[in-house]
Amino acid sequence: MKRLMKKAVALAAATIIGMTTLAGCAVKDNEVIFTVGDTSVTADMVKFYANYMQPQYEEYALYMIAYQYQMYGLDMDAPEELDWDAQVAEDVTYAEDFKENYVLAMLQDFYLAKLHMAEYNVELTEEELAEIETAAKTFQEANADETKETISAKKELVTQFLQLRTIYEKVYNAILDTVDRNVADEDAAQKRLRYVSFATTKTNEDGTTAEMSKDEIAAVKAEAEAFLTAAKANGNLEAYAKEVEATSEKLTFDKESTDISKDAIAKADALQENEFAELIETESAYYVIQLESLFDEEATKTEKDSIISERESDKLKEVFDAWEEDSKVVVNEKAWKRLDVVSLKVTQKAAEAEKKEDDKTTDTTTTDETTEDTTDDTTEGLKVEESAK
Repeated sequence: MKRLMKKAVALAAATIIGMTTLAGCAVKDNEVIFTVGDTSVTADMVKFYANYMQPQYEEYALYMIAYQYQMYGLDMDAPEELDWDAQVAEDVTYAEDFKENYVLAMLQDFYLAKLHMAEYNVELTEEELAEIETAAKTFQEANADETKETISAKKELVTQFLQLRTIYEKVYNAILDTVDRNVADEDAAQKRLRYVSFATTKTNEDGTTAEMSKDEIAAVKAEAEAFLTAAKANGNLEAYAKEVEATSEKLTFDKESTDISKDAIAKADALQENEFAELIETESAYYVIQLESLFDEEATKTEKDSIISERESDKLKEVFDAWEEDSKVVVNEKAWKRLDVVSLKVTQKAAEAEKKEDDKTTDTTTTDETTEDTTDDTTEGLKVEESAK
């Protein structure tokens, strides 16, 4: 179940929505999709929240796809639109992931937070209620009746949604306030080593990897041993590598790390500061290693932050899982299965960006440096059209 930190939401629904002709939904707005305790959540809320979240999910998914293309060196352009039927994980499509983990799971958490808000002394202030009311009113005034009907955006529902989001954020933060953020140095300490690797595999012209012959491996080992001897004489692996135009890499670690190999990490962990390890052999390379620091302050701070983040995640899971079990969250599987939350293609469109576009006369060129991101919670507009799915 996803537990996502949300930004302030009081003005997030002040949106302008454009739309084309759309296919009808097989689930009526008043059908119950799930219950949390005695509270029934109907399809209109689920559809509205799905429309609200879809652009953010699609933007993130496309970003991750582009990142993977870059990581794997794929010689093709990453897609500009998300294929909802493609698999994000084994036997799980993007549509299924979005529907289960970002719509159903998050909405359930919203209602669980509201049900237990008193336990954390959470309430909505008069100022927050006024901001929410203004946002809901602005939303209604900015959009055509046909659009609001299509996405089930009655003023009362938009108001309820913003109240839920605000309550959830406040409960979320209140839970995080109970997390112990004290992490001792010894629990997060990170050492730092530097290494130079000598590969014992080779790359063919077609890009595939092949094993070296015994003679080739022996030559590589001799080269690595000579390098180690010279680096020891210099006393500084990084400086010597630069001198001979070899590539050295920095690595921060603790005894639980598995980078390079467990054996290499164990040997590095036993070193004193500035000491060299004996030549280390792995399945794919020989390594020359020098321990540069017994305590890397920056890496240790990062590890502390990681430990705290893990504690926060564990605490949220503990609390919400217990609430879910106690409150007997029940999903109407028949209605939920029929509900299609990606039949509309929703893209965010900022009113300010539209104005700038209208003001353009001759120069229509944009670059990566000038292109604006209009897909976060400050967005003032959504565009809705029929999905190609």
